[in-house]
Amino acid sequence: MEDWIENQQTSSAKLKAGEMIRQARTAAGVKAEDLCASLRISTAALDALEASQYGRLPGDPYVRALMMSIARSLNMDSRKLLAAYAADIGALPPEIPAEAYKDVSDAQVVTHRKLFIGLLAVLLIALLFILAKVNSSPEKKNEMAAPAPPRTDTLAAPQPADTMPESAALRPDSAVAVDSMAKAALADSATAQRQKIVADSIAAHAVKSKTTPNRIGITALTDSAGFRAFRTGHKTVAETLIQGQQTEVRYGDSVTFYLYKSRSLRLSIGDSTVVPVKRRFKVIGNVLSYF
Repeated sequence: MEDWIENQQTSSAKLKAGEMIRQARTAAGVKAEDLCASLRISTAALDALEASQYGRLPGDPYVRALMMSIARSLNMDSRKLLAAYAADIGALPPEIPAEAYKDVSDAQVVTHRKLFIGLLAVLLIALLFILAKVNSSPEKKNEMAAPAPPRTDTLAAPQPADTMPESAALRPDSAVAVDSMAKAALADSATAQRQKIVADSIAAHAVKSKTTPNRIGITALTDSAGFRAFRTGHKTVAETLIQGQQTEVRYGDSVTFYLYKSRSLRLSIGDSTVVPVKRRFKVIGNVLSYF
């Protein structure tokens, strides 16, 4: 029986698929009703298939699936059966399915969008940094261009709380300031001692020369010895002392000295010499006052 089936299958290469099914069913002794019952199909579908009237069946996928089921039931070669069916309908031989196409355009769009956003963020940060630097530059230029405030510590030493301002002592009508300075000087024992030295020097010079000296010489012992301001009559004079150069003022003038670099001056009153060691002193009349 098996040899006959193989011979039939070999010789059935030229047969239609429907005829191959009918011959195999007949050779196997299977009735059409039994085959339809086992496959759960209608006899009309089997009749149409065996008659090769494929147009009466639902469609190509259904026909192929039905042929595969019948081939298993009748021990037929399903590949030869499907090849005969393809020849019947003029279909091309089955091709190896290609790899499923994968659309990567969306992924590329997302990647490009992320790159664009990142680049835009970097440019924005750089722009903000440049703007901040540009805005801060005018402020720095203004600070550099602004003139430095005048220094006052070199021209005026701090005064004690009970000392009158120099401006009051320099005014022609500042008798109150002169009295205040004299009282402050007398309150300091060291000041009184220095005043006594100057007064004794003046007195000794007066006894020797039988006249009162009309000039006092001031000499700086170091460079930039200080700033001097004195009143000559109704005129106030301000100068800077130079080392080794003597400056003279009249004996009766009100003189104020501010020593801001050097600590020493030499005062020549007649033949006597007094060297002040403090930073600030004042000559008023025949009185030398220290601060």
